[in-house]
Amino acid sequence: MPPYASLQDYIRAYENRGLAHVKVKQYMEAIADYTVAIELGPTQWEYEQRAQAKAAMGDQHGAAEDGRQAAELKQPARPAGVIGATNVPVPGSTAPVPPSASHP
Repeated sequence: MPPYASLQDYIRAYENRGLAHVKVKQYMEAIADYTVAIELGPTQWEYEQRAQAKAAMGDQHGAAEDGRQAAELKQPARPAGVIGATNVPVPGSTAPVPPSASHP
């Protein structure tokens, strides 16, 4: 019998699906997935990714609010196990960004 998925497995699945939605410019779907991941276990990275999706949709206020939430958490910018994390700076965020990630 296969092992059951852990809570972290579900969180990573929502994070990865959010990234996939962003790659094809499905920002509403990405925001929904990042929101679920945040509800299951908020991290700085998830707030930053959701902020990027909000900014891409023109919601600068929402992006800035998520950036502030991310800064309050002060956790690593990229969780292990997430495929293709972008680490692009977000308005209001103070998270460090690796030099290689500063150019989209």
